[in-house]
This record gives sequence, structure tokens and C-alpha cells, in this order.
Amino acid sequence: MRIVFVPVLLALALIGCHKSAGKDPQAQEGSDCQNITYLSQVMQCDLSPYASGRNADEAAFRKALTQLGQIAPSDPAFFQGAQPWPKIVDDMLQTRNYKQGCRECHQAYRKVYKDRFESSQIPWTDVHTPTAAK
Repeated sequence: MRIVFVPVLLALALIGCHKSAGKDPQAQEGSDCQNITYLSQVMQCDLSPYASGRNADEAAFRKALTQLGQIAPSDPAFFQGAQPWPKIVDDMLQTRNYKQGCRECHQAYRKVYKDRFESSQIPWTDVHTPTAAK
């Protein structure tokens, strides 16, 4: 009986892996990506997968960047210097130099964001849903 049981479990596991291979990368990240409410989730679910090459959906990445530029905290710390948060995001969208933009934003704002707003919820719209026709 045990000899039959093990191959059946193995077959079911392989079928499950095969079925999940073509699904949305955001859904595969786990339940944290189903309802994004914190910036850390945006980074993990919508930005990092594209930046690391795990997801090739540039349109969703660009939608996420656009939202990211619009949710800069009103705190003046995010608008000081030559590269305010929204300007970094706009430059990324215009030049498509995503790695440089991510690096600039993290260098300038990651610490201050974590210190002041890490537990603050953000408004977020799913970037993987199709855009309505205009």
C-alpha cells in the first residue's frame, strides 16, 4: 500500500508545480501580494520581481512606478535636494533607467521612509489588472 501511495503523492506534487508555473508572478509571491497596503509589499510584489528579472511585465512595473511617484509622503524630507522622490520616479519613467532610479531612491529615501513611515499604510491599486480602454 505504501509503495503505491508515494508515487501518487509525487505525481500530484508535480502536477501542482506545473499548473502554478504559468500563473501571475504577483500571485506566486504569497498572500502578502493579494492585498498591498504597505510600501514594503510594493517593493516585494510589484517592483523587485521586474527589477530582478523574475517578471517581464514592464507595463505593470511602470504602473507601479507611476503610483509610487504619486504616494510620496507629504513630509518635506521627501522633496529636498536635487532629486525629490517624485522626480526620481519621473526620470525613471522617461529614461527607462530603472536600476539607477531604484538606487537613487533607496540611497536618498529608504532610511527616512523606514524611520518615519514603515508602518503607515498606503493607497495601492493592483497594477496587474488590465487598464480600461479609453
